[in-house]
Amino acid sequence: MRKLKPFIIVTLAFSVGFVAGGGWIFWRFESVSYQQWSTSTSIQSNMAVATLRSIRAGETNKAIERLEYQLDGLVLDLANICRECPRPETQTFPFQAVARARDYRTEFPRTTDDSIIDGLVAKAFTWADKAKEP
Repeated sequence: MRKLKPFIIVTLAFSVGFVAGGGWIFWRFESVSYQQWSTSTSIQSNMAVATLRSIRAGETNKAIERLEYQLDGLVLDLANICRECPRPETQTFPFQAVARARDYRTEFPRTTDDSIIDGLVAKAFTWADKAKEP
């Protein structure tokens, strides 16, 4: 029993540490996830309000530019989602969204003042057909 007691204490200490550490990591992950979600949603809401105000004020070119800017960001986000997609042959929705954006930009070409952004968006459009490949 004397030899077993230190083993039980060490095992118990590791177990408590593991549970406490896991709980802390989960809490931090939840906190960071909430902050990112909150910030992203707030930005989208602010963009929508600004765009709607431009439309109502008759400033359609400004509204279109805001939407185009937003589309660039979403396409770049979708490219990251597509890159990490575990089953592109069955999870095709992000690929289809990139394809729709690419088709739109083919119909209504646009470039920005930033050639780096333009290049990244063009590269992101290459994901449009990846889901179709076996």
